[in-house]
Amino acid sequence: MDSKTKHIEKNEYFLRLYNRHEPAVRAFVKNGVQDYHDVAEVMQETCIVAWNKFDELDDPESAFGRWLCVIARYQIMRFRRDKARDRLLLNDDLVDKILAEGIDQYKEN
Repeated sequence: MDSKTKHIEKNEYFLRLYNRHEPAVRAFVKNGVQDYHDVAEVMQETCIVAWNKFDELDDPESAFGRWLCVIARYQIMRFRRDKARDRLLLNDDLVDKILAEGIDQYKEN
C-alpha cells in the first residue's frame, strides 16, 4: 500500500470516528458554551486539534470519543478565557455617565 492510500484511509477513518462521536461531543460543548455560533467555533477548533493529534491516539476505536471530549474541554476553557479578555471593563452606568458628559461638553462648544 502506498503512502497516498494510507493517507486516504487515515482521513476516512478519522472522519468515520468523528462523525460517530460528534453529536455527543457537541452536546458536551453546549454545556460549556451556550451561543450556537460559539458552539460551532469550539467544535471546529476541537476537530482541528483532534486531526492534528490523531496519530498520537493509541487506540482510536475505543478511546476516540473520550479523547475528543477532553480536547473539547480544553477548547471550551480556552474559548471562555479568550472571551473573558474581550469584555469591556466599564459597566453600563459608567458608560452612560461618560456619554452624558460628552453630550454636555458638545452642547457647550
